Amino acid sequence: MKKSDRQHNKKKEIGWRAAEHDYIEKGALWYWVLGTIAVILMLIALWQKNFFFFIFLAIALPMLFFFAKRRPRILNFQVSEKGVGIGKRVFEYSDLEGFHVREREHSLDEIILKKKAVINPFVRIPVDADTREKIEKVFDKKLKRIEYEDSFLDAVSEWFGL
Repeated sequence: MKKSDRQHNKKKEIGWRAAEHDYIEKGALWYWVLGTIAVILMLIALWQKNFFFFIFLAIALPMLFFFAKRRPRILNFQVSEKGVGIGKRVFEYSDLEGFHVREREHSLDEIILKKKAVINPFVRIPVDADTREKIEKVFDKKLKRIEYEDSFLDAVSEWFGL
């Protein structure tokens, strides 16, 4: 490939950096409430003699505390004629069904990509409004727009600040 071809392709690429998700600082009260709820559920599990649920909670609670404290990684995002790059992963347009734009107040907007996959089909990409408009123009040529509604798990995660 000639140098001029590479420069031409680079001009068509849209790149930015962003945190992989919003980070919400959690105070001591958050940990106490979550811990209390978990202990109550563990006691109910023991009372019901549901030992698998008890063990699940005993493993899940420390993991939840660990991941709640961890700050999100900063990733490089890239949209090109070939596909969408997130960190080291690249999703080619042929592997995607469509996209949805979610405008949010007081936070970065999100572009939600739907992969051609049964398990975990959605990929959320945080993006500022100016970059989002550029990306929409590229995606309108490559993908169809889809409807996306937040799942129950999305609502719970946002409510807990995860």
